[in-house]
Amino acid sequence: MSCLTDLGIRRAKAKSSVYSLSDGRGWGLRIEPSGAEHWHFRFYCQGKQRRISFRCFPEVDLCLA
Repeated sequence: MSCLTDLGIRRAKAKSSVYSLSDGRGWGLRIEPSGAEHWHFRFYCQGKQRRISFRCFPEVDLCLA
């Protein structure tokens, strides 16, 4: 299980496709090709995986997420 760190998040660069940094427990940071970074939480409801998206990084920083 990996751990999200402030330094790791700040060093993450945009790539040609969308990717996520995850802590392995549902919390993640979605990084888009435009460079936008959005918090999300993955969970299961009625046997299906769902995702709730939150505000952007650094608007909401790691200790608040």
